[in-house]
Amino acid sequence: MGRSRLQRKVARGDEYAGDGYDSLSSLSSDVRWSDGNPNVLEETQSNNSGLEGCLDALYEKRAAKREAGLKGLIRIMSREVLSNYIADKYETLSHQILACMKKGGSSEIALAARALGLLVLTLGAGDATLRVKEQVEPYLLKVANLASSSNARISALDAVAIVTFVCNVARDTRDMMGFLWQIVCPTNDEADQKLKLQKPPEAVKFAALSGWTLLLSSLPPYLVSESLVVSCLPVLSSLLQSSDLAVRKAAGDAAATLYEASPECTEISNDSSGTSVGDVGSTEQLLTQSDPLKDVTKEQMLHEMKNLSVGSTTKWQTRKERVAYRKSFRQMLTTLEDGVPREVKVKVPKCKVLTIKTWNDTVQMNGLKRYLGDAGFNAHMQSNILLHEIFDVELEEKRVRVCDLQLNPTEKRMLFSPNSMACKARTKQLNRTRLSNQIEKAASFNINGYESD
Repeated sequence: MGRSRLQRKVARGDEYAGDGYDSLSSLSSDVRWSDGNPNVLEETQSNNSGLEGCLDALYEKRAAKREAGLKGLIRIMSREVLSNYIADKYETLSHQILACMKKGGSSEIALAARALGLLVLTLGAGDATLRVKEQVEPYLLKVANLASSSNARISALDAVAIVTFVCNVARDTRDMMGFLWQIVCPTNDEADQKLKLQKPPEAVKFAALSGWTLLLSSLPPYLVSESLVVSCLPVLSSLLQSSDLAVRKAAGDAAATLYEASPECTEISNDSSGTSVGDVGSTEQLLTQSDPLKDVTKEQMLHEMKNLSVGSTTKWQTRKERVAYRKSFRQMLTTLEDGVPREVKVKVPKCKVLTIKTWNDTVQMNGLKRYLGDAGFNAHMQSNILLHEIFDVELEEKRVRVCDLQLNPTEKRMLFSPNSMACKARTKQLNRTRLSNQIEKAASFNINGYESD
């Protein structure tokens, strides 16, 4: 039998052409969401059919077709929040995406891991997300730890952090932080030597450290003990001297998050290195197995961050990037010195202005924005209930504009013509209001004793 038109498009890659899954193009209709627009239902149906086509492509035998389907899924799920469709199809989607991860190459594995993260973000917290986590977590951990491709490892690390962050189970969060810390600061034991594990590239280390900081920001303060701060600061201090700018910034974010979560640790003395590490579980046990580094005080961390906030950066950076880099370290210094970060106003389309008051919120916002991209972050902030709960988002009141109404000429004459019944009713109401105001003004004039003879 001949293939359908949709299958032929998938085979050619026409339906999913673009510069990767971050492309601004969409598989669905070009009509965007609009407040009060009657086309919203039509666009939702178009996106649903686009997801169906992408899901069908995941059953294909050729890797190129499956990759095209994964790119389409990523593009749609990052730009639109189709909660109802995802809630109905999450089992099928997770099963097929996981199948692509098992039998695909490095590029397909990276795409599948990212698609799983977006699937969980759309689902939000709940039993369905926990079931997806239980199904996909072992494979994500295997890829994050042992994959030969850096892109696949980075995508798996990001997905692991997002899935754990959305589920928000304290025990799982601590265990996952211990796993990520092993990648940030690997141990030199005999098992690693037998497996011939080498130190991860800087990009992989940045992904692991960013995920670790995101999970740290979701922990309750009482689970962030002094021993955790003591164990982490020497490693973070060494990472501030890294040649990679992204790793430096991620280390600063982690240090600021640690101090905000545990403000009583204002000064770390050398005698505290032997503190018990039993109350944060496997995370601190793994930290104590790392190579011993010299103890670091808060003053030393401040001195290093001050140098980074005013020092020179890489030559190939643009002026805007250099300014943003130094500004981020100045904000970290504010958190470390005063204990309270500066308030940041964030403008999101169709939402009221957000006020970010804590460093935890800053870390979570930056982490989600890095994962979704600017356009995807704005779309999810408008429609994703999970993000509404995290950031206390308040949507603006919807307004129906005349240009959004699809009216025929007869309806326009009935509503907006000067001789229409609606226009005449408005005129009568305005005349009554004007006459009432004149009567009240005249009565007030007479009461004050200025009545004419």
